[in-house]
Amino acid sequence: MARIPFEVLFERHPDGALEPKKEVRIGGTTIRPGLKFNNISFGGVNLSSSQFLDHDFEVVLDKELSVITGIYKKNGR
Repeated sequence: MARIPFEVLFERHPDGALEPKKEVRIGGTTIRPGLKFNNISFGGVNLSSSQFLDHDFEVVLDKELSVITGIYKKNGR
């Protein structure tokens, strides 16, 4: 497992939309680069909410796939 910053996994576009920079799995959902989204939940997690924006993720790396297994709070876990 690794602690990965939000901006390593996701790009924030000027219109507020997010896009994965690499293949990412959240819960049972895999999202890939090219998919721009805003205010949508993946695996029960809405990455666009202020609850998750700019937080670090606990990630298991599986080849080219980053599997998010947890989300760190700003100060700790």
